[in-house]
Amino acid sequence: MSPYTTKRVRRRWTDAEDADLRARIESGELLPIIAKALDRTQMACSTRAEGLGLRTRSRERPARIGIHGDAVS
Repeated sequence: MSPYTTKRVRRRWTDAEDADLRARIESGELLPIIAKALDRTQMACSTRAEGLGLRTRSRERPARIGIHGDAVS
């Protein structure tokens, strides 16, 4: 292996990281911010959240607001 390449290491998720991920998702934090805070990739966080039964903001359909501030279906 070249000294300039890095080996990918798949770290196991700890209970503390799971709790942090859950709290951040439930508070509405965006996935890129969560990933950076947990030192994980966005895909790793997304996959783990899915495994925990959580929905990330990036998957939810944004609310549509009309010109008068009312919700549009």
